[in-house]
Amino acid sequence: NSAVPCVHFHRWRAISDMAAERVGAGLERWEAWSTRPLTSHQLKCAWTTGTGVRPSKAQLRQSVGGKDALAQAHSDREAFAAAVERQLEADAHDELRVLFNAFDVHHRGFLTLPDVKEVFSEAYPDMNPTAVEGIFHEADTARCGRLSYRAFEKLMAGD
Repeated sequence: NSAVPCVHFHRWRAISDMAAERVGAGLERWEAWSTRPLTSHQLKCAWTTGTGVRPSKAQLRQSVGGKDALAQAHSDREAFAAAVERQLEADAHDELRVLFNAFDVHHRGFLTLPDVKEVFSEAYPDMNPTAVEGIFHEADTARCGRLSYRAFEKLMAGD
């Protein structure tokens, strides 16, 4: 999709690369300690390095997947990495939902071409309106004149 990078949608594709780097940094931090299982403080530090968020004990337990999963993340490298990846995926999804809602100016749960044109005219005034139309029509695979959240998500992922 050649039009997508010109409107900075490539940022969403880069999330997976950024997530991989963060997970790797969190794992390096996790592996740096020789004690197993890790102490709560060590796990929190590794989690913060991996996700960029310093959680409370309750948030960490919830993010990892409960008490048993938290215990496993203290001593199992793969369990820790999987939990960090799930959290980063959830965070990216939340960011994408906020962006969709910004485009959904009438709060209908779908986007129309006028909605998208309005946002682009404010955010990217120099962008050619024909390019905006092309992006919209390419994403509107159902040819119904509307983009659902799922279609918007696919557009942002570059699918």
